[in-house]
Amino acid sequence: MEMVAAPLLRLSSATKWFGTVAALRDVNIQVNSGDFLVIFGPNGAGKTTLLRTMASLSKLTSGEIHFSLEGQDQYKSRVGYVSHQSLLYDELSGFENLAFYARLYKLRNDYERIRQMLESMGLIEAQNRLVREYSTGMKQRLTLA
Repeated sequence: MEMVAAPLLRLSSATKWFGTVAALRDVNIQVNSGDFLVIFGPNGAGKTTLLRTMASLSKLTSGEIHFSLEGQDQYKSRVGYVSHQSLLYDELSGFENLAFYARLYKLRNDYERIRQMLESMGLIEAQNRLVREYSTGMKQRLTLA
C-alpha cells in the first residue's frame, strides 16, 4: 500500500470578511509537494487577502489554514509574504536594514543571524551597499531575509 504524503498547505472553507464585504468566501485549496499554485484575478478578487492570511498577517473570519511538512504542523512560521511595496529603508545598507528589524523584534544573536541570512540570500557581497542601489530582486531577497 502506497503512503500518500500530507499536503504542504490546505485551506478549508477559508472565509474573510471586512465588515459587510466578503474578501474570501469558502476557499478550498490543497497544495502538495511539487505543485505550483498560481493566483490571478481582477482587482478586488481577494488575491492579496488570501496571501496575507496564508502568511499569518491577517486572520480568517472562519475556516482553517493548515501547513504541514513531513507530517508536522510547526512549519507555519516558515511562510513569508513579500508584496510589491518594500518596507526597506533606501538610505540604509542591506545589513543596516536587517539590524534595524532585528532590534525592532528583539532578536538575540542578531549580527550572526543577519550574516547567515545575507549569505543564504546571496547578498553578503552587497551587504554594505545602500538599498536604493539594489535591484528589485535583491530587495525582495533582503525582505525575505
